[in-house]
Amino acid sequence: YHAKLGEGALGIVYRASDASGRLSEEVAVKVSKIPKTARRGAQLRHAYILHREAQWSLQRLHNPHSSRFCPRRAAHFARYLEDHTGGWAAPNLDFEAERSVFEAADFVWDRYRPSSPMPPCPYVVMELVPGRTLHQVMGWGSEPGEDPPL
Repeated sequence: YHAKLGEGALGIVYRASDASGRLSEEVAVKVSKIPKTARRGAQLRHAYILHREAQWSLQRLHNPHSSRFCPRRAAHFARYLEDHTGGWAAPNLDFEAERSVFEAADFVWDRYRPSSPMPPCPYVVMELVPGRTLHQVMGWGSEPGEDPPL
């Protein structure tokens, strides 16, 4: 990582370079920030939410093969490039089918056992979009000399 860019409810975002060389430009890496001391079910749920966010971009929002793809809408969001949050459902399940499993009202995270081990530090990789954070735009950041927009 080169520098911390921001922090939100799901994780901490860093500016980084891809060491494998597959991605030629700098990227943003969002690393899950749930404490290692949290209950296993809470850790899984947190990683799944990060996974769902990435898959929404990969399978829907930025996927030109999706029936819901709209370039105009997609342009408003950072494009996710990789999902390193673990294996969740059977590979043949699409985005909606997977969501119906993990977002069902009767789903209990503390009872869920993934088929493969969860990574020790789940993360996603996305395109680096220069600019200010949402908190800074909303006036919650600490940018000297700038008046909050609200």
